[in-house]
Amino acid sequence: MKTAFRILARDLGRLARNPVALIVIAGLIVLPALYAWYCVWANWDPYGNTGNIRVAVANADVGADTEALGHIDVGSQVEANLQDDDQLGWEFVSEDEAVQGVESGTYYAAYVIPADFSADFASVLTGKPEHPTITYYANEKHSAVATKVTDSGATALERKVNEQFASAASEAASSAARDAAKSVKGEVEGANAGVAAGVAGASDDLSSVREALASASEGIDGWKGSVSSARTTLGDAKSLASSISSSLDTAGALMTSAQADAGSFSASASGALTKGSVALGGASSQASIAVGKLAAKTTEAKGDVDAAIASLNKAIDRNDEAIAALKALASADPNVSKAIDDLQARNDRYRAAVGTLKETSDALDAAVSAANGHVQAMGGIVSNGLAGISSSAQSVNTTITPQVTSGLGSLSTSLGLLSGVSSALGPQADQALALLDQLDGTLGESASALDATASTLATTQADLSSTASDLAALSDSLEIDELSQILGIDPADVGDFMASPVTLTTKVVYPVENYGSSVAPFYTNLALWVGGFVLMALIKLEVDREGIEGLTATRAYLGRWLLFMVLSILQALVICTGDLVIGVQCENPVAFLAAGVLTSLAYMNIIFMLGITLRHIGKAAAVILLIMQIPGSSGMYPIEMMPGFFRMVHPLLPFTYGIDAMRQAMAGIYGHDLAFDAAILLSIVLVSLFIGLVVRPYVLNLNVLFDAKLHETGFLVSEEQGMRQSRYRARNVIRALLDTDTYRAMLLDRAERFNRSYDGIVRVGSYVVAALPLVLMALVSFVNVDVDDKLMLLAGMIALVILVDVFLIVVEFLHESLGFQLRMAGLGGDALIDDARDHLPLRHHDFSPDHHARVVEARTASTKPGAHERAGVESEWIALQEDLFRGDDPLAFHDGADAGGRSRIDGEYGVVPFASGDKADVDSLGHGGSLDSGSAPGIDPFGSDDAPGPSDEKGGAR
Repeated sequence: MKTAFRILARDLGRLARNPVALIVIAGLIVLPALYAWYCVWANWDPYGNTGNIRVAVANADVGADTEALGHIDVGSQVEANLQDDDQLGWEFVSEDEAVQGVESGTYYAAYVIPADFSADFASVLTGKPEHPTITYYANEKHSAVATKVTDSGATALERKVNEQFASAASEAASSAARDAAKSVKGEVEGANAGVAAGVAGASDDLSSVREALASASEGIDGWKGSVSSARTTLGDAKSLASSISSSLDTAGALMTSAQADAGSFSASASGALTKGSVALGGASSQASIAVGKLAAKTTEAKGDVDAAIASLNKAIDRNDEAIAALKALASADPNVSKAIDDLQARNDRYRAAVGTLKETSDALDAAVSAANGHVQAMGGIVSNGLAGISSSAQSVNTTITPQVTSGLGSLSTSLGLLSGVSSALGPQADQALALLDQLDGTLGESASALDATASTLATTQADLSSTASDLAALSDSLEIDELSQILGIDPADVGDFMASPVTLTTKVVYPVENYGSSVAPFYTNLALWVGGFVLMALIKLEVDREGIEGLTATRAYLGRWLLFMVLSILQALVICTGDLVIGVQCENPVAFLAAGVLTSLAYMNIIFMLGITLRHIGKAAAVILLIMQIPGSSGMYPIEMMPGFFRMVHPLLPFTYGIDAMRQAMAGIYGHDLAFDAAILLSIVLVSLFIGLVVRPYVLNLNVLFDAKLHETGFLVSEEQGMRQSRYRARNVIRALLDTDTYRAMLLDRAERFNRSYDGIVRVGSYVVAALPLVLMALVSFVNVDVDDKLMLLAGMIALVILVDVFLIVVEFLHESLGFQLRMAGLGGDALIDDARDHLPLRHHDFSPDHHARVVEARTASTKPGAHERAGVESEWIALQEDLFRGDDPLAFHDGADAGGRSRIDGEYGVVPFASGDKADVDSLGHGGSLDSGSAPGIDPFGSDDAPGPSDEKGGAR
């Protein structure tokens, strides 16, 4: 590093003694800063000047009349609002002027409001809505960014129109709601009171029904006792009828005896008839009384059941009224709907109970009718019998003596009638008993039904009590008082709310004050890269040897590297300090300056490494990197908005980390992001140093080739310092010194074969390089591919061009190397040794200006006259090899004549050897120019024996 600092001190001293050079260096430092400041200031607040963008508005709306909103003219409202808006430069013209202005570029955009604009808005109130339409014209040719601004204006205009209509409609609706609120309030309160009264009445009715059902249940218990008593009475009547039948049988026997003895018969028959008549009448009376009581009890039970049915129907009707009243309020509160469902379910249960009670009432009615029919039938039969007995008895008492014979006949007839009545009374009694059994079962079922109904009614009454409580709570939840507040609402406030019902609260994380501060990291990084490239273009990359002894490629690299690093640091400090002075936002100025310096060092290392290692190829690579980083570093747009190719290369670009490091320092540091970016930038510095120090020596001959070829043009810039002659490979020099016929013949054969195809290879390669862009244009023009595919095709084309160029460079490199080998083969003795001294460092990496003088001095000191034989030359070269491998002071070389007796002729390669007196045919080798400068690289292209020799630092010699 001592030599490197000596180089830096020498270069800085030269600058200090040269005012003109100082002015140029100052310009190189300040010019990139001016570029950054200029771009940042130009983008300071572009969106604050959108009012200068001319936009035409043509309003042809004629308005519309509606019943709900009256006359509306949305177009005029829009125009009035735009006149008060200064976000864009609104100009109100006719439709023709607006369209023509956009086409001519007078206006960036135009909005045309049609004549039916308001009518389409009003159509929503008719049930057949038509979407209102505003026609938007945009001239995208005029300005890409302006079009995006006017597009945003179109979106804002659409939103504003929608908000205005929503506000107007909501204002009208709220006004109507305020007017209706007065009547709604009274109706709600009345409905609420009616519902409460209905529920209370239903509860009272249910109490009455439950009392009636309890009474009916008690009556059924009594009815069941009456049925049991009637069953006992009918049993006694049946026994009495049997007894009467027996008496009548006895009377029939007496009647037979009476015919024999009329006198005694008359007395006996009269007594028997009287006794039978009395008994039959008593039985008939008892049966009629029992059945009558049973019918009365049954009729009373039916009346109670009918009363319960009527009460339930009344309760159902009141519940229906309550439900109807509640339905009017159902939309206001979901609790009302629940109460309605509860009342409806209870009414359904009431209706089911009414159906059961009706069935019970019908059964009781049928039982009473059947009992009354049987009593009437039995009464008729008994009455007929008693009448016959009475008539017979009278006939006996009044005409017994004179009419015994006829009386006995009539009596016999009466006895037959009584016997029939007695016989008929038994089946009638059985039928009555069966009816009583059926009635008893019916009464039991009725009692069960009444108990179930009573239980249901008890539950229903409890539910009604709960419903009453729910209705009270519902009344509170309806917030009638709040409904009353509607009477005081402001329709304008409602309209404003409906136009924008949601308020967006923005909380900015890491806020940036202005757009200029947002883009400052990008333009600062761009200026740093451009500044580094300008330094590389105007400052020589190679170090001259003046005042520097023992200069090597590594020391030369580090010495000039230090100068570039100092200048890049100055550039970074000037640019970043200027950013702070013009007012960009910066939360951490120290971190911002440090990020700028580290970013500048990283960029300068890349540019310097490429330029000094690959010369013009490296400079072109630096430009390509700059082109890729402008869209691919997320400097202006989020990388997610870019095509896939740029998203793919984004993490590989140095700008990505330089820009992010500055953003962290300017807007706020998150976590370890700044440290991560700094680590990436520092790794770029280290990798660039490694390539420059380790890889560069292997391509020194390639640099010499490029400089020589560019120098031949007479107008392209080429390096004139550093190593200007190619290094010879030690093995090739040894072969030339040995001067064998086999080596010369093999070399000539190889040269002839190579040169036969050389021109064709170069020609085909040139055609391929020229054709690849044309093929790409054809593919893009005739094949339908998206942007990502086009970028991939472009990248592929560039890669192929680079590969073909590398191939052509290698071919040219091999051609030049072959030329140098032929040149060495054509020399001999001192000429070859002198040529080798100019192309081989006798000290390791020694290319200092006095190198050749010191070698001549050492050779002269050790010269021994007369040693011109081939053996002497070989001994000299063996000593030279030892010196090359050891790195010691050079050995002496001996002057002498060509011991091999070789003849030489001038040819395209300088001097070409031939053996045995025959001239070598070298005219067909086709070398295109003199190689006196020794500017071509020197490696053997024909075998593995051309690997880098130990005489080189990192190869590069031939």
